[in-house]
Amino acid sequence: QSHLLGDLVRDSKLDPHQVSKMICLPSVARHEGVCLHCFNGSEAASIGSNPLLTKLFQSLGGVVTLDSERDLEVCMMTTCSMGPLYGAMKHARDWLLESTSCLTKEEASYLVIKQFTGAILDADRVDSSGSTSETDATRLEALIEEQTPGGLNEQALANFERLGGFDVQTKVMDAIVSRIRGESDGSVEL
Repeated sequence: QSHLLGDLVRDSKLDPHQVSKMICLPSVARHEGVCLHCFNGSEAASIGSNPLLTKLFQSLGGVVTLDSERDLEVCMMTTCSMGPLYGAMKHARDWLLESTSCLTKEEASYLVIKQFTGAILDADRVDSSGSTSETDATRLEALIEEQTPGGLNEQALANFERLGGFDVQTKVMDAIVSRIRGESDGSVEL
């Protein structure tokens, strides 16, 4: 059950500036994830983040600090993207098994996992200027633009977009946020 920051302040009887909310995934335990950290409204955020908590969360892999629960709920959607990602990976693996005559399930799983890992590592790598992807607001656009013009990746992306893949993704994200907020059960209409 989700607890609003106001409820946490009331129930803890702490000063509102001492209450915040943190969301993370299991990858944070391996120092490979990012924490979402929310303060109790804009007044608390204007004072600044708790340096001790910020340092702690940075050491766990990174932190994105938000000053409203509404923004926290939207950002929580990214924590729910693993299901569709794993589903897409499994679908690619199963397609490989159906489309090849020699790959084993183990080999197809290995191939798909390594290809997706490589793509994620490309998105997270340090660029030629020494900037890391966390500070480069246009990193994703750059990865798309560096695809070979007329190449297979450019074609796959165009086909995905033409078939409504991003529209479907937006509907899924909106439905998840609606469920997080308690506005719906998170199901989408067909």
